[in-house]
Amino acid sequence: MYELDRRQLDQLACLGDRLQRERVVDTFLYVPTKESVNPAVALLEAAGLTVAEVLPPEGDEDRRFAILASKSMALMDGDVVAMRGELEGIAQQVGGMFDGWGCNPVLEADPQPGSPSKAPFS
Repeated sequence: MYELDRRQLDQLACLGDRLQRERVVDTFLYVPTKESVNPAVALLEAAGLTVAEVLPPEGDEDRRFAILASKSMALMDGDVVAMRGELEGIAQQVGGMFDGWGCNPVLEADPQPGSPSKAPFS
């Protein structure tokens, strides 16, 4: 597992997060050109993410477009490894960079047995 992912999971666990519970996970992908935005968005949506926003480059130094996307998922180790692998693969296909993920902690009790759940990253 990627070290930053491990630290993020450990920090959530220290807050009392129920990592096995689904929550909205925000992801950040940067692409180098305006022309690479649409293919990146299509790949993210095909992977089950909802694209929330595409931000143009800021200033003269950073010419990359930021794509903010999210997915409802649990944060067990395998889920996070699969998410990172899939998003790094998408970034590579469009010449971009996956820049991590974030979420709010989930602190309430586990759901009732038999509750429906959404599939994590595949």
